[in-house]
Amino acid sequence: MKIWRELIESAGLGIKPANAFAACLSISGLTGLAILSFTSIIGLAVSISLLVLGILLELIRSLAVSRQRTLEQIWPSIFDLLRSGAEAGLTIAEQLDYLATHAPAVLRANFAQLAQELERGVELEKALGRFQAQVGSRSGDFLALVLLITSELGGRGEAEVWAKASSEVRQEQQLMNQVRAKQGWVLGSAKLAVLAPWLVVFVLLSLEQNRAAYATAEGSLVLLLGLAMSAFAYFLTSALGRLPIPGRVFYVG
Repeated sequence: MKIWRELIESAGLGIKPANAFAACLSISGLTGLAILSFTSIIGLAVSISLLVLGILLELIRSLAVSRQRTLEQIWPSIFDLLRSGAEAGLTIAEQLDYLATHAPAVLRANFAQLAQELERGVELEKALGRFQAQVGSRSGDFLALVLLITSELGGRGEAEVWAKASSEVRQEQQLMNQVRAKQGWVLGSAKLAVLAPWLVVFVLLSLEQNRAAYATAEGSLVLLLGLAMSAFAYFLTSALGRLPIPGRVFYVG
């Protein structure tokens, strides 16, 4: 699934999307079994299991957003380095070797691996494709595409492309930072409020009569309906708070 693959790449987890989803399902299932063994309430076990799955997905999404915000701040400096290298007449291999040691620390390993693969004779398109998957960034996709095109055109106009990219990314960052600063705490508080009813459920479980009530078919139905409403509230909050950020569209590998 494209959305899940891009999410895992953006989070920089370094594992296959299928393995990441299997791990989330396993943790969710084990949590549900633990709840069932302690309470013997099937409805509660299913609800908590699905809730844990949602929390894990939200944590991965939050990690991806945090990582991409960090990367957004450094792409302009990387584009500036590439512009300087192009103006100096450096080859792609020489520019990547330079970035492997002088790029911001968070991306040095990625550039180092890319440079090593090219040195071993790996095709540029395949090496850039792996670079895209590891970085998981829209600007990283743009970088890979430009390097691929300029390698075929002999570097003509490369410096101008990097200069324009650096300027546009900085302008986009300035606008997005203003919007995020205003909506971040509101959106975070709204999502935390979704968990509040489940904290109340655990408090109510301290009484024997409440545990007996939840163990009935009607009690399980109430829990599942509560889960459905929580899920609806979460997706509605996410939909209303989503920013119109352009997606990733360029893939060279």
